[in-house]
Amino acid sequence: MKNDIDTRKVAGTDRVDQEKWALTDPIARKLHALTDQQLAAIVDSSDDAILIKDLRGVIHSWNRGAERLFGYKAEEVIGKPVTVLIPPDREKEEPYILQLIGGGERLDHYRTVRVRKNGTLVDISLSVTPIRDADGRVIGATKVARDVSDTRRADRHQDLFAQVQQQLAAIVESSGDAIFGVNLDGTIQTWNRGAERLFGYPGAEMVGKPAAMLIAAGRLDGALDLLRRVAAGEPAEPIGTIRRRADGTTADVTLNLSPIRDLSGAVVSVLVIARDVDAGMRPSAPDARQTIT
Repeated sequence: MKNDIDTRKVAGTDRVDQEKWALTDPIARKLHALTDQQLAAIVDSSDDAILIKDLRGVIHSWNRGAERLFGYKAEEVIGKPVTVLIPPDREKEEPYILQLIGGGERLDHYRTVRVRKNGTLVDISLSVTPIRDADGRVIGATKVARDVSDTRRADRHQDLFAQVQQQLAAIVESSGDAIFGVNLDGTIQTWNRGAERLFGYPGAEMVGKPAAMLIAAGRLDGALDLLRRVAAGEPAEPIGTIRRRADGTTADVTLNLSPIRDLSGAVVSVLVIARDVDAGMRPSAPDARQTIT
């Protein structure tokens, strides 16, 4: 029967012969047209910019997502070279992409920059897929561009934050003062070189240890009370006290304690800055200084 023959023909041939059959069989043509209509509706409703270009780079199709992203109406760009979207410093990208597509390869999630109608730049993720004719020859490409400006902006903010952290870490590490971070349970988190010099303990030995091991005899209660108040967000004035070194000797120090907060504003740890008074850095008004006894 004819239907059986057609079915066997489709099932027993390669993809190119199947595509030829789809273009000549009446029922297949109807299904193909319906599929095209559905595909067009999906493309037109996509939030992504989707366009079709030929191997010369000329635009043949332009969806609403492309209108929103780039600011051009379809009638303004169809028939124009896709280079109208490419900034001067990235013009070399298009010949490379055309060469890639002409060879039947695709480009996935390529991060780049394009220019809108109003001249502003937009960060995009670009995917390009070859379009083939019924004979399997590459005749063009589908390009899908997604606005990743928010992602890139977040990446830049993260990079800036990382730079600030590195700079701050360098400042802390090179400080002449002893600077260390303490968890709310009193465990030491960080320990700079100044702390190594003042107390005699290396950082590898102190991180994870209780800060109480630095407190001289008879001063533990006052120190814990101070830590609790700072952890509760209360302001703390510089104080004078005594702390214990690794060799058992004591050091007169001035302490500054500051709460460290997370993004929600909750105190998560305490930063301690200890200055050696015996090193000639005693405050000019000792009588005004609070003292823990």
